[in-house]
Amino acid sequence: GPAATLFRAAGPYSPYPYIIAFFWPKVNRQFVQRFFPKPWIFVQIDRVKNLREDNDLTQQQVADKLFITRSAYSNYENGSRAFPLEILSQIADIYGTSVDYLIGRTNVKKPYPKK
Repeated sequence: GPAATLFRAAGPYSPYPYIIAFFWPKVNRQFVQRFFPKPWIFVQIDRVKNLREDNDLTQQQVADKLFITRSAYSNYENGSRAFPLEILSQIADIYGTSVDYLIGRTNVKKPYPKK
């Protein structure tokens, strides 16, 4: 279909696969993960939002802890922008969980033991 044509034209190191996957998440996330596996980490954004709300924090408070603007954090949380790994790691530390929980590799909120 037309989406496959766009993916072929985009190439493996282009931002286009993520942008297209954002607009058609159910169909194209599987496609992106299969054909562009390494650079794309899909965060379970509902988990990030639920953790923030469970801790009674506003987006501004979390953004302040991350030393970024509220609008940047809002874009991460609503899926408009991909989380950088550094931010994802800091969010896991703030909420006392693991990055694996945030990206959906485990359903256990408890963080891994520190070495």
